[in-house]
Amino acid sequence: MKRLAFFITALLLTTGMAQAQYCATQPGTQLNYSRYQPKSKKTLSQVSYITKAEMRDGILTVEQRNRMLGAAASATDTLEFVRFEYDGKGTTNLIEMSEETMEQLFVQTTEATANDMKEAKSKGLSFQGSIVIPLKEDAKEGETFSDCTLVYKVGSMKFTTKLSEGKYEGYETIRTPAGEFRCLRVSYKATLKVSFVSDTSLITEWYAPGVGLVKSLEKTTKGKLVEEITLTSITTKQ
Repeated sequence: MKRLAFFITALLLTTGMAQAQYCATQPGTQLNYSRYQPKSKKTLSQVSYITKAEMRDGILTVEQRNRMLGAAASATDTLEFVRFEYDGKGTTNLIEMSEETMEQLFVQTTEATANDMKEAKSKGLSFQGSIVIPLKEDAKEGETFSDCTLVYKVGSMKFTTKLSEGKYEGYETIRTPAGEFRCLRVSYKATLKVSFVSDTSLITEWYAPGVGLVKSLEKTTKGKLVEEITLTSITTKQ
């Protein structure tokens, strides 16, 4: 049964179903990025790994881990877990944050056991909601997508991340050190609120089929560049 499931997944990954995916789909693929931060005049590196691709209830699910490397990163590097889900009908849902991925991050960064997690939850640790960007292959310029929110509570502290005013801005050809890509461009506001203090950024991102993120610009609400992320190379495990 497992061999049959693996064969079906591999077949789908090499046929038309995978062609509309706005992400890499082959486990072992590594995407390398530069992250330029003009305020500090530093360029950090990010490495994204495709760790798993499988069918779940008719949905092609791809798991990706992102690590930010460089002087500004911690000793264990900054880690993110993201997931892509393709419905077979032209939409790739990029799940940037969810209850499951936040729990993964908590366990990874704290080396928590199942009992540790249970105890943390009894003391007020909780994650509610998700941050999802629907990447549509037939998106029309000016079309919008829904707001979404994730709330993270630990003890008396409450962190709220909100994505709002999401919009598709058409298609563009983007040139990077990794090559030239035809991309779907999206923009949105990202707001992080901690208790009564909040900060909002304006985000524009470009996604290519079969690759995922190609370029990202983060700016302040006054238009000042905070960070520019650019795809520099792609390597695939043979």
